This record gives sequence, C-alpha cells and structure tokens, in this order.
Amino acid sequence: MTINETDVIRRIVEYLESDENCFAADRVPEGVSFDECVPVRVESGWLVETKFILHDVRHEVGFVVSTDGSVIPFFGALGQLVKELGLPVCKERFLGSARYGRYQEYESGIGVWESFDDGVNFAVPVTKQSDFRSNSYACDAVVSFLDLRGSTNWSMNVDPRQIQEIVSEIEDQFQLGFNKQWAKQLFVKGTGDGLMIVSECDSYNRNAKCEQLRLKSDHVYDFCCSIASVVNGVRRSLFTNNLSSELAVGCSVAIGTVNRVFLLGRVDYLGPVINEAAKIQSLTYNEMILQQKAVDILSEERRVIFPQSSTQIPGKGLRVTTETFLDSGVSK
Repeated sequence: MTINETDVIRRIVEYLESDENCFAADRVPEGVSFDECVPVRVESGWLVETKFILHDVRHEVGFVVSTDGSVIPFFGALGQLVKELGLPVCKERFLGSARYGRYQEYESGIGVWESFDDGVNFAVPVTKQSDFRSNSYACDAVVSFLDLRGSTNWSMNVDPRQIQEIVSEIEDQFQLGFNKQWAKQLFVKGTGDGLMIVSECDSYNRNAKCEQLRLKSDHVYDFCCSIASVVNGVRRSLFTNNLSSELAVGCSVAIGTVNRVFLLGRVDYLGPVINEAAKIQSLTYNEMILQQKAVDILSEERRVIFPQSSTQIPGKGLRVTTETFLDSGVSK
C-alpha cells in the first residue's frame, strides 16, 4: 500500500478504529475530528497534528504516517518532546520495571514517561536520553546477585504486606550498605525477592578518585565490604522478626567484562560474568560466594586473608562469611 496526501487522514482514522495501538485508543476519544487537519510533508512521510478538549483539559495529538501506510502516534508528555528530539521513529513501548510507564524513540533521542499512579495522567514530566545505541559498550565491572532463600514457599502462606516489609528491609539495607562516594553511579535492579548489582570499573575509579582506570583490588574489596553489610543487615532483620528459621539471604560476587545495553527503555547488563554471578549465588545461605577471579585479585595484594573456615567449591568459587569483610576493615 502506498499512501499519498489524500489518504493520510483516512489512514489515521482506520488506525484509531483498529487494535494496532491500544495506547492511542486510550487517549484519543471517539468523536475527535481530523477533517480540518492538513497533512505536512516530512522526510519519513506525512505529519498530522490536532488539538482537542477533554474533561476541560487541552490535549495535543500527532501522527506520522509513512508512505507505506504505517502510523506512529505521539501524544501526552512524550509527545511534547517532538519539539526537542524531532519526530518519533517508533510507537510508544512498554517501559521495563514499570506498570505505568512508556518510552519512545525519536530522531535524536529517547523520551521516558513513568508514573506511580493509575496511568491516566500523561501530562507529567518525562526524562530525556541520548540515543541508546551510541551508549552501549563493554566494560570491566564487579557484579553481585543477592537473593532471599526460601521466599517462594514462604510467600504463599503469608499476607502480602508482610512480604512487602521484608522486601523493603532488603532495600533499606542495600541503601545503607552502598551509601558510599564510590557507589554514586551504581546500577541496581530488583529481581523480585533480591537484587542484581553492577559497579563499573571506570565509575568506581572516577568517584573514588583513582588514577588508573582498571579493575583493582580496592574496587573489589570496597564492593565486598558493602554487600557483606547488606547480607548481614538482612540476616539480622530476619532474626529479629522471627523469620530466620524460614528465610535466609545469600549473595555472589564476580568480576570481569560485561556488556552495557538498553532493554525496554532501561539500562541493563549481560555477558558470561552476569550469568556466572547469577548461578553461584544459589550456593549461599546467610553468607557470600566469591568467584575465583575475585578471590585471586583480593589475595594477590593481600587485601583479605581468607579464614580457614572458608569453603572452596570446585569450579564455582570460595564461600565465605560476611565477617570476612566486616571484620577486616571499613570500606571507603
């Protein structure tokens, strides 16, 4: 199908009456007329913009209709970014880790909308990013997965509010443990009943004012001290709440090269080191496990003298108590 100027308005009406994009149908009510709209020729096809009043609020809606008939709408908070970032190159997309959130790519950037409410107010502020493709790269990093043991079975028999209390406690302990100057640009995402944490080498060196941009024992050591305090704090909370017989906490620490990418409008990381850290964390119970490479870098400069009580797991790493780091000094 080839679209010319006379077909543009008809194509928009067809689009809104179809199920091609529920986001548009939600915010362009029935009865909105496009009869007086004049399509403007743009590089990617045709641009149509209109305004209407809904519940005493003025709304602006736009559509880019390509010559092959595809329609890209823009509206609400994200639509306002057209003036700064150029025309959209894709429809609104689901935003990761957000029930009420969307993101959209434009000619010169990305717009992100997010709300904690029921999603009806799309006139809230949004954030802007540069093109994510040019900001994807490989880098050295320290990676950790922290997980709550026994939570799956436990959560089936308790009030959701109690689950929330424990999840909030994990976050509180994380916020305390990593409240450090070097961790200002730390990446963290929730995994339901746990956390995935990534600390890039260059971010650590920049914020800790190190001269050499390389993975050093200082970085691994500081990271281990912080995550040890998180594990210890969660463990203490479980005991205080009489849950230590049902739940436990454990974490992994691994180092190596990771790939920074964007997925669902969010930064994320992938690579063998991520997979390794995710797998070995399941071997811990109120303790930590360090990938062998992390053990080696800490041992080389004698930052940590591992106690004899540590358990070597062939092909996996060294399982240690949190006291290994909490008793060895205070992280910077």
